[in-house]
Amino acid sequence: MNYGDLLRAFSAETLLVLFAGVIAFADGWLARKGRAEQLRHQIASGLLLLACAGAGWSLVRVTPPCMLPDGMIVSTDVGIHLKGVILVLLSFTGLIAAGTVRTHHIGEFYILLILSAIGMFVMLSTENLLMAFVALELASIALYILAGFDKKDVRSAEAAMKYFLFGGVAAAFLLFGLSLVYGLTGSLDVRVVGRSLSHMPASPLLLTATVMVMAGFAFKIAAAPFHLWAPDAYEGAPVSVAAFVASASKVAGFALFVKLLTVGFPGTFLTRNGLWDAPSWMSLAVLLSVFSMIWGNVAALKQKSVKRLLAYSAVAHAGYMLIGVLAAPKLGSNALLYYAVTYALATVGAFGAVAAVEKSCGSDKLDAFAGLMRRSPFLAICMAAFILSLAGIPPLAGFFGKFYLFAAILKMDGSSLCRFWLAGLALATSCVSLYYYLQILKQVFVVEKEDADTIGLDTPLRWVLGLAAAGVLAAGLFPEALLRVL
Repeated sequence: MNYGDLLRAFSAETLLVLFAGVIAFADGWLARKGRAEQLRHQIASGLLLLACAGAGWSLVRVTPPCMLPDGMIVSTDVGIHLKGVILVLLSFTGLIAAGTVRTHHIGEFYILLILSAIGMFVMLSTENLLMAFVALELASIALYILAGFDKKDVRSAEAAMKYFLFGGVAAAFLLFGLSLVYGLTGSLDVRVVGRSLSHMPASPLLLTATVMVMAGFAFKIAAAPFHLWAPDAYEGAPVSVAAFVASASKVAGFALFVKLLTVGFPGTFLTRNGLWDAPSWMSLAVLLSVFSMIWGNVAALKQKSVKRLLAYSAVAHAGYMLIGVLAAPKLGSNALLYYAVTYALATVGAFGAVAAVEKSCGSDKLDAFAGLMRRSPFLAICMAAFILSLAGIPPLAGFFGKFYLFAAILKMDGSSLCRFWLAGLALATSCVSLYYYLQILKQVFVVEKEDADTIGLDTPLRWVLGLAAAGVLAAGLFPEALLRVL
């Protein structure tokens, strides 16, 4: 591969970097001229949309499927499509931020969003352990800073600090685990690592590496019991940042998670006699899935803050998606990717609705949503679509996402990880989640609030809510169209 081919492979990332520089220059010039913050937000978010449009065009027309030596860059059709999903979520986040983020450092905010998206792009385009770790940290460090961007709110500083401290420890675990894998196999290429480990006998060193890698990734996807940062980060961070963390980082994180585990790690560890001897990553994934589904749904029952409720809901959804990770080695990752994409779309829309209510009422508590149907029918209908999709109600996308995931685990071999009780637990906890989701809709449609002002929606936020709701409905009515792409 020559430099021209390399530039084409990174054309979308290159465009995003160039637009980040343009945003820095434009916002700096406007700030020196003393322009209003609202105008600076509009220009920066407009440039962000242009960046996403240009990168999307590049993905379709310029970026070719390719593979660099040692798995440094592996561009596939599925990876390119998932990058398009990240761009959509980035665009929605920028539009939400335009009307909700309170800061003087407007250019820096949008630049950090772009840098985080670039990290996620590289996560989707590599099969090299070191490159994957660098990309993961690029995305994470930008999100740490964004979580604490609202300097006037002490909760934002607390969210950033907890997110950073937990993230630093998780990164250390992940890096140490990957270094042990490199020491055992002598390679950073995931495919070479997979071939080496598949013929390697069980050893304490291999088990230690597996546990450390699983712990590091469990933090990144907010799986219990490594989820403690999520509720405070979601509640204290700016709403647009919480939306991006809950949506885009989930898509990129699980895509990388599946790639490294299913390709790089064997399903079982073998002794010299050929017998199963030690817990594999699949056994650890079962434990993480069970803890996440139970703890996320039970903890969400007592929440009064909708952002914290969505945070614990995200923990539960991480548990559901781990079921897809378990099924991926034998049945492929289609069901998991469909679930991750549709979950991300519903989540970013739900946070957009929370942003509108919080801007109007100054609170994200459940009672702030009382009488929403009268105060803003459009917002109430969109919120219902997002919440019912997260709950898994047909004909919305969330129903088919859960259907495909649960069907995937039931299709596995009879001896595979007690598939029946795992699917039964997932169904039972889904029923529990329906209760707290309906508590939100009860406030929206049933509870009346006297003397409540109508909620006006900015045009960008109205577009975000409308497009996200339409996407959730379309993906539910025509799921095969999205599955074919994935």
